[in-house]
Amino acid sequence: MSNPRQLTQKATQLFVAGRGDKAIGLFKQARDLYLDSNNIYCAAECQYMVGVALVSEGQQKEGLKNLNTALQTQETLKMPTAAATTLRELGSAHMLYGRYFESQSLFSDSLELFLEIDSLQEKLLCWAKLARLYSLTGEASQALLYLELSRPTPNSFISDQHLIAIHTNRLFALIELDMLDQAPQILTAARQILAQSGLASTNQRRAVQLMGLELNILRMTKSWLAGWRLYNLQFVDAHEDLSEGCRAVLNLEIDTSSIIRHFASR
Repeated sequence: MSNPRQLTQKATQLFVAGRGDKAIGLFKQARDLYLDSNNIYCAAECQYMVGVALVSEGQQKEGLKNLNTALQTQETLKMPTAAATTLRELGSAHMLYGRYFESQSLFSDSLELFLEIDSLQEKLLCWAKLARLYSLTGEASQALLYLELSRPTPNSFISDQHLIAIHTNRLFALIELDMLDQAPQILTAARQILAQSGLASTNQRRAVQLMGLELNILRMTKSWLAGWRLYNLQFVDAHEDLSEGCRAVLNLEIDTSSIIRHFASR
């Protein structure tokens, strides 16, 4: 397969299926082919995806390096939307590993660009990620502010992928803030969009992430029977289909070790 577009499509399929380990090499091949043909815009996009896939596999140092390389190219080529997206992804990577000050700065830089571009779905996702960040830092008032800002309004044009990501980040924040009364409604909305859009069968990583969040809610509310059923009938097999690196990163996000400890033996 020597067509860079086909390589990118295949790599993207593997990445969302939770097999970033197999996607990384394909993204690199596509990047190099685009560079050979002097298509630096597409090469920059592939460079970005190399970084995203590396971070998703727990290869933090190399992932950040590739994301920063992509950002430099995007800024040089004056690609504001791409640069804002990369800044947000860098913020997410730093948030994952507890570097909250760096994360807040990157999210703010990303949001500033998206405010200039005036993209509603991108602004909502930035605000949702800031809500998640401030819930982790214990700044509840800020988290609540961004939870309200990131609330999608009916009839707004937001892609399914963005809407799922917005719901997921808001869900993380609500769980961290122990606001479990609102969490089930958002969880249901995210899973319905995932199913109705046809992404449930392909975006395995997101499906497992949402199942993990639901299991955490069930654990926190002591709903042991429902948790045992979800864990044993759906979560275990889906989780095992992911790459080892992807499972390790999900453990950082949703504490799968606690989920396994609570539900595996019940």
